[in-house]
Parts: sequence; structure tokens; C-alpha cells
Amino acid sequence: MELNEKIYNRICALCETGDAYFEKDKYQRAVEKYQNALSLVPEPKVEWEASTWIYVALGEVYYYCSQYSEAMIYFGEAEKCPGGIENPLINLRLGQCYCECDDSQLAKEYLLRAYMLEGESIFEDEDEKYFELIKDDIEKVNDSNSNVEYKETSIESAPVVTELYKKGQELMDQFNQLCECGKIKEAREVLFQAWEILPDNKYESDESYWIVANILDLSMELRELDVANEWVDKIFLCDPERPDTGEREMWAGKVAYVSGKIEKAKKYFDIAYQKSSGRNFVGENAVYRDLLSTK
Repeated sequence: MELNEKIYNRICALCETGDAYFEKDKYQRAVEKYQNALSLVPEPKVEWEASTWIYVALGEVYYYCSQYSEAMIYFGEAEKCPGGIENPLINLRLGQCYCECDDSQLAKEYLLRAYMLEGESIFEDEDEKYFELIKDDIEKVNDSNSNVEYKETSIESAPVVTELYKKGQELMDQFNQLCECGKIKEAREVLFQAWEILPDNKYESDESYWIVANILDLSMELRELDVANEWVDKIFLCDPERPDTGEREMWAGKVAYVSGKIEKAKKYFDIAYQKSSGRNFVGENAVYRDLLSTK
């Protein structure tokens, strides 16, 4: 989707001013300009390409200020926007933020994605500790690639290049293109296909969470609440090694809310708030803060 030309030009002007402040280390002024630019993007913001680079700009400010938790929030929002998942910088920064927040598992996951997308060059200007964190994993992947003919894997960041992995990449490209064109029902159909090509132990794959979360998101946007309610329980089973930061309860709360089950939604939101210390209630999720019992 394309923004109105006047709005787009205003957003660009604000971001250019923000960039100028950033280069002069005037970080608070930069944040103000980027936030002003973001406020001009229509809701839902994650559907607009402009949001991708505004969220990245905000994330960069906080990253360079060593405020990694805040940076993680903005890079996380950028990941949801058009082109975010396959953006090497977004994956790199999320990996670095998780590393600085002592979550080595997610740090490795995102740093490996950055490596898969861009290669070792993306680490050239970064602290060597980030590449060192995944160096052994890269060597294992290279060793396995030299011996494996075909191995079951899944979409998004699988290390072994197989026919199944290639199919997953094709589906992801289709999904992103359809979302950019506003064809969300067709995009959701692609997610259903992606779910089917996951290995037999679907829930154990890292990608299962991403697929189900997006199915829920698109189903709510389509107001097909029967589908959302059919899939919402799966979010609690997906990627069991994923850190429990209340995101699953956040999804369950949103599905319950749009389904008119307000009291049920409140219970889930309270849990999501407690587990995330409020971090789940920023950006587009801030609208649910009024439903919390305690803040």
C-alpha cells in the first residue's frame, strides 16, 4: 500500500531531520522526530512499509544508547512490518539486543538469521563477540551440508538447504508480496500451506510460532473469528523452547477480546502484563492497557 504523497513527504522530512540529529548524537531530538513521523502512519502501522524504517530508526537510537530492552521493542515492531522478517539489519540488531539482555538462545537464532541473509560481512563493523556466539553453529551447519542429501526442516531460518526449505522460502516470499498488496486472505492461505510443510513434530519447530501468530493476526483482521479461535490454542504449544514473556497470553487475550469475551481477555492480558513487566503493551498493543486490573 502507498501513503498519500503529502503524508509520505512529511514523513520523509521528519525522518531526515531525525537522522541529522542522530548523526550529531542528539538522540532525544532524533526520537521526537521519528515518533512524529510514526504518528503520521495510518493504523495498523505494521502494514505500511514506512513503518519498517521508522521503527528501525527508533531502534537504532536506543541501541546506540545501550538501552537494549527499548531497542528490542522497536526492532520487534519492525520485524512485523513489510520486509521485516528478511531484513538482515533487523535480525542482527534483535540478536545483539537479546545477547545484551542475556538471552543467548534467541540471540543465536536472530544472529544466525542475519548470517543466512547477509553472510559474515554483516558482522564486520560489530563487536566480534556476536559472530563468535554463532561461529560454532555455522561450522556445524557447514559440516552437515557437506554430508546431507535431504533433511526435513521448515521455513524462515532453517540452516540446511533442502527442497523443503526452498519451498518454505517460496511461501514466505509469496506471503510478503500478498501482504504488501493488501491481499490478506490469500496471504493467510499461504500460511496454512506453510504449516502443512512443517515436519511431523510441527510444534517443536521455531517457525511454528511465527506461522500461528500471523494466522491469528490475519484472521482477526478478516473478522473470521471462528478461525482465530480454532488456532489460538496452538500458540501455547508452538516452539516450547521460546522464552515465556507473555506473548502467548497476549495473542489469546486479543482473540478473546475481538470475540467479545472481555473477562477472559482481561485475565490473559493481566498474565501478559506480569510476564513482560508491561513490555507487551506498547505500540499497537497499548490500546489494551485500559483492560488491565493492575498497571
